[in-house]
Amino acid sequence: MAKLHCSRQEEEDVDGMLVEDDDDGDECPLPNHGQQSSLPLWTVPSDTISTFLSPLLGTQYIIGTLSLIRKAFHTIAPEPSTHLCVHIQTAKAINLTDTQLSVWLTRLSKTKRAVLLCPVTESMVLLVEGTSNTLTYLEMDHSASERHGTPRLLSVRQGASLVEFPVLEEARVGGDWAQAAPRKRWALSTLPLQELLPVTTSVPDLSALKRLRFTSERSCFTHGGGTRLLAQRSLRLEEVDIALNSLSTDLLKAIDGFRKSCLAPNAIENWSRSDFHFDLSSLFDSSDMSDEVLRSCAGTIKILASAATWAVMRTQLTGTQVFHLALYGLIPSLVFSRTRTLWLCRRANAGHAGVLPLPDVVLSNVARLFPSVTHTDVFGADMSDALVQRVLGQLPTLETLRCPASDTFDTDVGDLGWARQGLRFSLHQTEHQGRPIAERVREATTTMDWEENNLCRMEVRRMGLPISSQKRISSQKRITDYFSVANQ
Repeated sequence: MAKLHCSRQEEEDVDGMLVEDDDDGDECPLPNHGQQSSLPLWTVPSDTISTFLSPLLGTQYIIGTLSLIRKAFHTIAPEPSTHLCVHIQTAKAINLTDTQLSVWLTRLSKTKRAVLLCPVTESMVLLVEGTSNTLTYLEMDHSASERHGTPRLLSVRQGASLVEFPVLEEARVGGDWAQAAPRKRWALSTLPLQELLPVTTSVPDLSALKRLRFTSERSCFTHGGGTRLLAQRSLRLEEVDIALNSLSTDLLKAIDGFRKSCLAPNAIENWSRSDFHFDLSSLFDSSDMSDEVLRSCAGTIKILASAATWAVMRTQLTGTQVFHLALYGLIPSLVFSRTRTLWLCRRANAGHAGVLPLPDVVLSNVARLFPSVTHTDVFGADMSDALVQRVLGQLPTLETLRCPASDTFDTDVGDLGWARQGLRFSLHQTEHQGRPIAERVREATTTMDWEENNLCRMEVRRMGLPISSQKRISSQKRITDYFSVANQ
């Protein structure tokens, strides 16, 4: 089959964006595939073209080559509403003349989002600056692996005036583009960065970055030497937004190093997107913790305690744990203000050998430690009832209490084998707040699950226990005394 060929219009590349040299023309016949009707491109809403077509085709094709060879693109290319989103991706440097830059800036006068995955050049920097008044999102990157030859070093803008980006909300900056802000005096003091791209650590100066929003806790905390490299490049953040989803002793130390090295004095820290658990016993570890570490990391420990969404409190110390002297001052200063769920349990697999009771400085500060806990899971049926009563009785906002099946009892149900059972208590609030925890029980729910004919079955029973209708209850009543009552 002969190749379709159309005569090319003799037009000057005023855009500087001709990226292909194929011969074509406005009247070039197209093959007919089943006579399907098509929608003229100029009738497509401009926001659809800008949002969906532009990233797929590339802005340089729409403005340049395609607008010369297809009438539809020639019609929409000059319209600023076509280019609300600009997407440029090329390995070749784009160097524009003054005339070409003027054409670009006119057509991009309404641009709100710009993605520039291309080499950094003086004219492309001017293009970014020309859209600064409308730009809300900016992504610029060109890594060393894509670069041909030596890195391009931008000239330094002289004078005291800064280039403002008044409506910029989010940016991703990496590679050779990271030099643009400090060398061109861009005012980015309120710029929140979505993340530091991996190649950013090769940039010699990060002093222009003032706000950082972590999309992953591993952006800096767990990479070897990451914090040190960022600090050496003058990263001093005035505001940071971190979403943490796990916590370990090593991670705690890494976060402490980041806070000390990469945050400016009085920096604003936002941990509200975090969702992780804090195990108090991690502070007692004799191998990873010491008085020196606890004192050094005290500020970070307080921050992480206030950010944790649930906590674990173990009622015993094992032989491998030490209650360091620094904890006597640190524990009363911790406030788990976001924690709604508390796990109360014995030390796992501790037995009775070498086990020590939890120091009173912890047990007497439960109300201060956990002011917002509404639900508690109690693990360990042989746990001292006096200890359970003491801890639970201090929780000011406790609403429900659950004893998981594995820690209550098993029941022989004859031919069905063994059923596992558990209990859940709902507690009275407000006027009954000062009563012993056993007397605040409003409702007990017992669950029983077993296997029958290869099916898992569950039975749930509830029994209301309002205080007004209860028989006189001894103040010595144990919370576990309800086990037999609820099972009747």
